[in-house]
Amino acid sequence: MATGSGRPTDRPGADGGDPARRALYTAAQLARATRARVGVISVVPLFFGRGGPSVEPWDDHAVHQAQLAEAGELLARSGIQPDLIRVSGDPAAMIEAVAERDGYDTLVVGAEQKGLLARILTGSVAQRLAERSRFTVVVAQ
Repeated sequence: MATGSGRPTDRPGADGGDPARRALYTAAQLARATRARVGVISVVPLFFGRGGPSVEPWDDHAVHQAQLAEAGELLARSGIQPDLIRVSGDPAAMIEAVAERDGYDTLVVGAEQKGLLARILTGSVAQRLAERSRFTVVVAQ
């Protein structure tokens, strides 16, 4: 989730899990407090194999679209009409690119509690954004 300069905006991640849901609730609270426009982004991660970038075999656009719809409904019940955005690529990079493109300045993301091995093997989008992003990052855990 992100808030934009001039016209505030909140943009939570929407991967359907509890951390994403906490990010949605946090975004809704911030949006109501600041009268921010809310956007939800779902990034379909790409796998870079021999044939070039492709969607992971266990991931698909339909799942991400359903998660976006669910996030939109959840926010609508709170009186917030979000922008629903689905993109493909590296999740952290795409969240920043969309925030830059759309003029946002704050990102709200959910963070899972991963063990050391999982963090080493898969990394953490929330951690990457919190450590490297030029945007203000709120991590909902």
